[in-house]
Amino acid sequence: CERISLPSKGCQVDALAILQKAERYDESMWRQAVHAGAPQDSGYFGSGVSDGNGGIRATCAVAVAYAVLVRNSPEGLEREVRLARIRQALNYAANTHLSAPLHQTCVDGMRWGHDWQTALWAGSMGLVCLLMEKELPAETVANCRRAVADEATFRAGIAPESGFQRDSKTEENGWNSNVLALAAAWMPGHANAGLWLTGAKKYLVNTST
Repeated sequence: CERISLPSKGCQVDALAILQKAERYDESMWRQAVHAGAPQDSGYFGSGVSDGNGGIRATCAVAVAYAVLVRNSPEGLEREVRLARIRQALNYAANTHLSAPLHQTCVDGMRWGHDWQTALWAGSMGLVCLLMEKELPAETVANCRRAVADEATFRAGIAPESGFQRDSKTEENGWNSNVLALAAAWMPGHANAGLWLTGAKKYLVNTST
């Protein structure tokens, strides 16, 4: 196999600096979840709605950035704020998923999951939880695992798209592979781990071809 080169130290420093500068904007988008049906100890970045790019997708994506900041600045003064944002964002995303108890919803009164883009959102949520697992309450971790497992099982039952005309579906197959690969690696003892691994291989092969 061809050796994969990691980014240079300078690139890593630049990327971290960008995330740090973006944090001021991220914080301006933060909201505590106080609506009827809001999960306990939760919040969100962006609109908090159940669909679109500004809802769960935004919350989970910004949480990835915060996890990177915590991992790379473990003694920073902002550490506790970042950890609180991560915990509450994960509580929001995991507990408004279709696999969660019915009484918990997003700000629009709806829940998310089992849609064309939701594997991407669940993959980001699961990655954050995996990276920060030792820093999170056991209940938060368990809820994230439940949502990731549910979304991965749903996605494994759907064949990769093959848009050989006009739209290759490479992007969709690529992001759909995230939650499958993560679930299989994170929860290898789960009853559906083999299903997820097979699904991940199918999606990844169809991404590269």
